Amino acid sequence: MTSILQYTNAEKCEGAKAADGMKLTIKTDKHFETLIANLTDPVYIIIDTEAAEGQEEVKMPVATGAFKVVEFKDGGGIELDVAVKIVPKDLALFKGDSNYTVQAGSNLRTGFIRPNMNKQYMKDINFRMALDYGIDTATYADKILGCEPANGPFSSILPFGAKVEMSYKYNPEEAKRLLDEAGYVDTDGDGIREYKGTNLNLVWLGRSDNGGDTVNVATAIQAQLKEVGIGVQLTLVENHADLRDAGEFDLFNDAWVTAPTGDPEYFLKASFMTDGYGNCAYYGNEKLDGYVEKLANTMAIDERYAIGTEAAEYLVEDIAAIFINYRQGTVITKSNVHGVHRFLSGIYCLDERVYMD
Repeated sequence: MTSILQYTNAEKCEGAKAADGMKLTIKTDKHFETLIANLTDPVYIIIDTEAAEGQEEVKMPVATGAFKVVEFKDGGGIELDVAVKIVPKDLALFKGDSNYTVQAGSNLRTGFIRPNMNKQYMKDINFRMALDYGIDTATYADKILGCEPANGPFSSILPFGAKVEMSYKYNPEEAKRLLDEAGYVDTDGDGIREYKGTNLNLVWLGRSDNGGDTVNVATAIQAQLKEVGIGVQLTLVENHADLRDAGEFDLFNDAWVTAPTGDPEYFLKASFMTDGYGNCAYYGNEKLDGYVEKLANTMAIDERYAIGTEAAEYLVEDIAAIFINYRQGTVITKSNVHGVHRFLSGIYCLDERVYMD
């Protein structure tokens, strides 16, 4: 059987193959510090690619895990009383009710705003700093989203989470001062500052199906930035991939599970390294790339954590993104459903442990 290992660091692997039945052999051409951790990530699986050949849609995969696919029926399935991603303010509807089991707590997903670095004004750190000062992210996280305010990309429950207070706390007067000094001024008195003679009306891109609280945050940002003289046009769509990939935005509302295997390299490399596959806002910085390179050549766990902490603090300092909140993970099941667990990675697994009374 031939299998393929796919992961963000797959370039370190010369190949992978299964031999002697269930024994998998992976050959690397250099040190692969996070290989074992990466293999534990439930998002990635080992499959038999030969079994999938000739199938336009792979409906009968040969893979690993607790279950084996023996039949596929469109529209078929089982009904299981499980609900996830319930917003914190709605948990009260279920807590204390013996008909439900509620699991809730911090997870590793961070919500943040990406400034499009292909826009000339976004290259100006004073402009990005003014944006950060101009929006009250701590209040959004606490009062609207019911989550912990973020002071960097990595949750405080991680050993490499940012160890500093929020660098740019809400200060609209400081935002106005920075914009004035940088030459972004309102010359025609319409309340919106201009850049090269054109009103600064930023395009906010986000998903419309992420719940009402996400829309509430977007409208709050729109209102607060208007107070400092920056217009915001909200573009909220169910499928934003085409607009995102075409770079048709100034501010992109994003969220990532930043350390699914408990290590900082994945997120820094994929999301912010120059040309990283998830770096959809075109951020590029030699210092940040240097941190990723250090991680690629560092084995000691404590050293990796220290590098991750420094890199996280640098992303905040450089305003590579405006970090808003560390998300809450929730799983609610009917009381007769057992074996469904809440994982910090935000993955919800239905496996051989799940059963119903």
